[in-house]
Amino acid sequence: GKTKKFKKRKRCQSLESSRLRLMICCERSTDFCYHDIINQHLGMTQKFCDVESLQMEIFQIAWKYPSEQCSHMWNGTCSVQLSSIPKFASLRKLHLKGDFDIESGVNDNFVRQLNLKLLVDLGLKYCHEIMDEGLRYISTECHQLERFTLMGNKNVSDTGLAHIARGCKLLERLKISMCNNITDSGIEQVGIGCKKLKIIYLRDVRVTNEGLEHALHEFDQIEKLTLDGYSNITDTVIPQAITICKNLQEIKLPNCTNVSNKIFERYNPHCSYLEEGGN
Repeated sequence: GKTKKFKKRKRCQSLESSRLRLMICCERSTDFCYHDIINQHLGMTQKFCDVESLQMEIFQIAWKYPSEQCSHMWNGTCSVQLSSIPKFASLRKLHLKGDFDIESGVNDNFVRQLNLKLLVDLGLKYCHEIMDEGLRYISTECHQLERFTLMGNKNVSDTGLAHIARGCKLLERLKISMCNNITDSGIEQVGIGCKKLKIIYLRDVRVTNEGLEHALHEFDQIEKLTLDGYSNITDTVIPQAITICKNLQEIKLPNCTNVSNKIFERYNPHCSYLEEGGN
């Protein structure tokens, strides 16, 4: 019979370039088997995949079940392990969500262990153990950062935000919420250092009417501005924002009770405005 000839197939891609690019999203669940899977396989994942996006809820909840029912439970407490996260060297998006007042282990020391050089999107929600020093380290590593969210942190001040302003020059989107130790000064520092800023969301930050008007002079490229729940912000901010911020396309002022709709229409009827109670 005829002899079949087999051609040697060329290896067109290196092992490194053929690795999977993976997004992991670990949300809160009362299913402890689900968390067991995370704890057992999160460390293995980085051996086979380039994890580029990781969204994880870090929390501890007291349960009534005995700890032997689930390997990641101890003393009636459940928590997803964090030890594997620093091994992910290809992260471009990292969102961590803790609990309101319970320690999660996401602190300054943990931040120092992370690979942050490729990060473009960082979200820290209720990670209240992170201090100004943690933001200083982030600023020295995250030179590619474009989006930054800081929520539910009473330990970060204007000093920490000034670190971000000095180190993260490419920042385009900033969301700060429930951080009442950040004031006008910190917001202004971000405006001075991050000249590419296009979108800003502020809620429960100690921003005053006068301070905001002053800070607006630093927001050269701002396109969307949201101030949520500021009873001290008045109509005088609107003409300032529209006049100073030449690229401004949208202003959202949900729950700003001292701002009237008429002032918007008077200065720029084409500028989008969201009334009280919006998103």
